[in-house]
Amino acid sequence: MAKIINFPKHDNATAAVESGFVLPLPKAKMPRKKPSIGSTFIKVIWVLVVLLLPLMEWIIALDCVFQFFRMLYYWNTKGVHAGITFSLHFFSYAALICFVALYKPKDF
Repeated sequence: MAKIINFPKHDNATAAVESGFVLPLPKAKMPRKKPSIGSTFIKVIWVLVVLLLPLMEWIIALDCVFQFFRMLYYWNTKGVHAGITFSLHFFSYAALICFVALYKPKDF
């Protein structure tokens, strides 16, 4: 069997602080930084995107569907980069959804 050692309720450090031999350290106050222009701009953009997301989601989804069918129509046409255009539209739509779902500003 193992030996169980009970620790005392008051150790030497707390007893010294209570008796007045050692002064407790004052709590350091962290200076609050003023938010930068970039972070404020991103917060404003995030709030606008969150508020307008239901409408924007329909519009961008319809745009992606249109670009998809355009890509299929111009599949073998030289000089028309419909696949790259569709990819850019689709990935921007996915990035917008990820921006709203995964990012949250610190002050909110």
